This record gives sequence, C-alpha cells and structure tokens, in this order.
Amino acid sequence: MKSCTLNEASTQLDRLFEAALAGEVVLLTKGTRQVVLRQAEGEPVPVRPPGYFSDCYSDEDAAESNRLASASPTALVD
Repeated sequence: MKSCTLNEASTQLDRLFEAALAGEVVLLTKGTRQVVLRQAEGEPVPVRPPGYFSDCYSDEDAAESNRLASASPTALVD
C-alpha cells in the first residue's frame, strides 16, 4: 500500500493512478483525514430498454435508473 499526503499526490497523480489500476491501494492524507484511491470494481448498471420495468416501476423511476447508469464510473471510463 502506498501512502502520501495530498500535496505529494498532486505532483505524482499519474503514478498513483497507475498504481491503483494495477490493484495497489493508495492512501491519500490531508491532516487527520484519509481517502483510499483504488480501482472501481463491479459491472456498470446497464441502461434498461423502455418497458423493461413497466410492471415494477413508474416511468420516472425507470428514467432515474437510466440516468444513474449512464453516470456510472465504469461507463465514464469506456
């Protein structure tokens, strides 16, 4: 596990990002606060076709699910 302050991280963010992609956990600290930088896991929530949840949810609920799926961190990377 790598650990560095936020000020140190700002100068080596590319290396820390690559380390996180390689599976290494990176701990960033600022004062007494800590944040872990690691690769996001899991599959993105798929965008559902219209009518997929017609018997379970309202149109507003389905639209919200689709909006959240399109903002998934994995969807932003691809």
